[in-house]
Amino acid sequence: MKKRQSNLEILRILCMIAIIADHFSGQSGVCAANDGSLFANVFYIVITSGSRVACNTFVLIGAWFLCEQKFKSYRPVHIWLTIITYTVPITFLCRYVLGIEFGREQLLQAFLPIEMNPLWFASCYIILLITSPFLNAAINNLKEKQLRFLIIAFLIIQCLYTTVTLKRGNFEHELWMFFFIYICAGYIKKYGLKYIEKTKSWQWFLLSLALWGAVTLGRVYSGVKGIPVMQMYFENYRSELSTLPCVLLSFSIFFAFERMDIGSISFINLISGTTLGVYCFHQVPVFFDFLWKVIFRSTKYAGTDKQYIYSLCVIPLTFVLGCVIELIRNFIMVHTVEKPIKVWCGKFDNFLEGEKN
Repeated sequence: MKKRQSNLEILRILCMIAIIADHFSGQSGVCAANDGSLFANVFYIVITSGSRVACNTFVLIGAWFLCEQKFKSYRPVHIWLTIITYTVPITFLCRYVLGIEFGREQLLQAFLPIEMNPLWFASCYIILLITSPFLNAAINNLKEKQLRFLIIAFLIIQCLYTTVTLKRGNFEHELWMFFFIYICAGYIKKYGLKYIEKTKSWQWFLLSLALWGAVTLGRVYSGVKGIPVMQMYFENYRSELSTLPCVLLSFSIFFAFERMDIGSISFINLISGTTLGVYCFHQVPVFFDFLWKVIFRSTKYAGTDKQYIYSLCVIPLTFVLGCVIELIRNFIMVHTVEKPIKVWCGKFDNFLEGEKN
């Protein structure tokens, strides 16, 4: 079996750290308590600048491989099991051990991670996996011109519209962007693009840096000068998945890593495999407030001179803690529940394909 290359696995890890950084800044209260100085504003603008790009990039990494693979029902089932083995135990722990008060709806969310959407990205990704056979059929059966038309039409109708108007439009649900990125990945894998094939990794890195710098400097400048309209636009470019700057930055950083050749590094691949668990661990809705404010004691450091070094320590520490927990959880699940489930899913796949079990 061909070993999994580690270039995109490093990118997965970096994306998850960027997502944690944004969640920490928005949920811990540390960012809101800053003194309003230029340094404080720049610091928190920088550490919150990559989360939405990271979401698009995660989808792109998955789509890059899925668009050429057969559907396996075990993939969405595995993600569902991962989500529910975090949401249910942590929600019960918060309610009956930690004494955190919340309503029945939050309790129900733990058991319905797709329907009630407590972890939006994972829920959407499950739906993407379920619909991947239909997306692959479109990629394989439509003509190149037809696929290109779909991509250009969506770019104009959704991405350009959102970029110019600051509104989401008719395709406001994040799933549409997941589908769009998937189709783009499939088109590029099937037909290729000359300028992508000719460019090197460092060139994509320079483009990524230029795009990121433009959006980040725009946020800083508009904040310092107090230009509300400009602030809204550049914040939108950071926070909306479908804006052209966010889309272009996602693809450029992806190809910067995809063009790299670092071989297969077992440790990197192992850590990369924990990113979904890390996401689930630190974002269970009834738990993340306790995580930041009680476990990591964010209120103690908010508004103090130590908040910057504290933030830089807590973000990677959250990743490491989630990584350790996920490795333990995954080891237990693989050797118990998931082993027979994987066999059943294989039989179900054979049934869908009309093959004998």
